[in-house]
Amino acid sequence: MPEYSHNSFIKRLFNLYLYSSLHIGLGALCLCYFSFLAFGLEHDWTYILFAFSSTVFLYCLHRYIGIKKIVGQKLGSRFEVITQYRSHILIYAIISGILALYCFLQFEQKLQLLLLLPSVLSLLYALPLLGSGKRLRDLSYIKILLIGVVWSWITIGLPLLMYQEQNSLTLLLSLERFLFFIAITIPFDIRDQEIDKQSEVKTLIHLWGSRRSLNICYLLLTVCAGIAITCYISELIQVELLISLLLTYGFTGLCIFISTGKTHDYYYSGLLDGTMFLPLLFYMLIGVLA
Repeated sequence: MPEYSHNSFIKRLFNLYLYSSLHIGLGALCLCYFSFLAFGLEHDWTYILFAFSSTVFLYCLHRYIGIKKIVGQKLGSRFEVITQYRSHILIYAIISGILALYCFLQFEQKLQLLLLLPSVLSLLYALPLLGSGKRLRDLSYIKILLIGVVWSWITIGLPLLMYQEQNSLTLLLSLERFLFFIAITIPFDIRDQEIDKQSEVKTLIHLWGSRRSLNICYLLLTVCAGIAITCYISELIQVELLISLLLTYGFTGLCIFISTGKTHDYYYSGLLDGTMFLPLLFYMLIGVLA
């Protein structure tokens, strides 16, 4: 029986949800909403919607273009699913791209300028606009760093910078979010070593090796916990936020451990990307129980 069964309506619906990038888009939405909620900022729903729609747009675009670049290589089951829903993915990319552009045009000029660099980097990450039809993700070693920089800037750096005058908090928590994204991205690179090898793309995993890379994941999450504790001791964050972050790091470490050695993409695009929901989930749960 194939890894992905198309006889199950629920599985087909979940595949559509996952590979239409709604899952990771909602992850971006939750992280941005969490940043506004946890720090008592006035919610900018246009910005939160921009984070969601631009994420869906870029990941749909990446999947739509990426599947063409691996034609002729040995396809895994997730690529077969992406190929099946390729026309859907293009439609979602167009709709979400229009929505992201609409939101962007509503922002004041300062915010537009601050969004310009990560937007350009994200487009170059997905579109083959470099020499020989390459994308930024096709350049060796920088892919994982680009992901960490852009995600941390969009989901916490800009909200704090635009709506709260605490530069030390902005710097520390942007670093925490950057390290968090590096930690959850490393397992993807470990899984994709063979595909990257066929594409002649070297990643940091080729330098570190799989076992050391996993240990680095756990180390990065530990550093994230240290940053959160430092912020709490310095009275920059409240205890509810500290607990929600520490629980997030613990469960994320468990998710990385569970996915280790697995090949099914549900462990990666589903479970690991799903860790982006955890900070908001734990924070709201603590608020209910408090």
